[in-house]
Amino acid sequence: HALKSYALVFDAVYTPKNTRLLREAEESGAIPVSGVEMFLRQAKGQFEHFTGLP
Repeated sequence: HALKSYALVFDAVYTPKNTRLLREAEESGAIPVSGVEMFLRQAKGQFEHFTGLP
């Protein structure tokens, strides 16, 4: 399986949250990161940057 060599797999798609790519990555032993998680972390970082608040 092509994903066996990856430790992390990111999928920017956030609907559906659990995509085929992320399911296959997890089955291959990689850590899957969904588009929802990426979106939320980016939003948090932007909020902190622009407001100076944690």
